[in-house]
Amino acid sequence: MLVNLGRDLDLDAAPEPLLAPPGGCGWLVEWSSESREYDGCGTPPIEDETRGWHLPGHAAIVLRPVRAPREQQTPTP
Repeated sequence: MLVNLGRDLDLDAAPEPLLAPPGGCGWLVEWSSESREYDGCGTPPIEDETRGWHLPGHAAIVLRPVRAPREQQTPTP
């Protein structure tokens, strides 16, 4: 669960190990307080390979790991 109680937050690099998904997985937004069903503006993509992480301000987001397609998986040593 990610909670941002301030303004929108953009992280070019997120060296926090707790943000890393399990091996062979990526993150999927399971729940967001910014969802339109809660009168939010919708949840933009949280992680982007070129921009890094974007956390909307005054929001809570629950992520769950999902298996990445085989061609996107990074081999583990």
